[in-house]
Amino acid sequence: MWYFRRIQKNSFIKRRYLRKITGSSKIDFVRFSNYINNIRDTAGRNKEQLIAIYRFWLKKGLDQSTLAMLKCNTTQQQISHYLSQIRNAINIEFVPKFLGANKDREYFLKHNTQSVKILHDFTDDMLAVIADGTYTRLEKSANNNFQYLSFSKQKLDHLIKPFIMCCADGYFIDCYGPFAANVNDANILKHILSSDEDLKKLLQPAGKIMLFLDRRLKSFFIYVKYFLFDNQSFILLHNLTVCFLLLGNEISKLRE
Repeated sequence: MWYFRRIQKNSFIKRRYLRKITGSSKIDFVRFSNYINNIRDTAGRNKEQLIAIYRFWLKKGLDQSTLAMLKCNTTQQQISHYLSQIRNAINIEFVPKFLGANKDREYFLKHNTQSVKILHDFTDDMLAVIADGTYTRLEKSANNNFQYLSFSKQKLDHLIKPFIMCCADGYFIDCYGPFAANVNDANILKHILSSDEDLKKLLQPAGKIMLFLDRRLKSFFIYVKYFLFDNQSFILLHNLTVCFLLLGNEISKLRE
């Protein structure tokens, strides 16, 4: 494709074409590219082209053979290598700067919203953390073992399950996984809290944390009570029903 060949650091490609290809403005594309420094330019492609191909692939969901036809004189094997290269570079150089609980508590306190502070009577040093699982649908794999792990009886489809921890304004603390479709959210959260030492530190002291959970995580409460928080208050969100739960006491429900 002509547009892939024109994309480079000082490219004069029209902004609307770049947005069509990558889904972002030219300023955002350049800013994102500046985080990636371990990709060397070659005669066949440059760093900016790899980023554009990768983002176009994510945006359109095309198979690699079709993507190879759109970039002239490129095979499916080369496209596979390009995607692997840029994915690894993004994971090493970009992701750690924005995902992970290995930041100061004050960094995340800035993401408390005014509504959460007012509704739940927060002090300045209290942190709201929202935890919930989501899913990404997949095509059916030819691998029988992966078919079994990725099939959800609840959704009746093939999928994998990322698990999100975020602040009140939606800022991601971290995205964990992906996990198999047949693993429930309670077991996923147990695994995360037993393996992520940075997250454990962030969630202490327990009296300064309010953890928002889905009601599907009820089986997680006993684990939390005895191993992590010790009588910490929880809030369960399910559609328009809000449940306030203080471990060891009765549950009261408020409906909007």
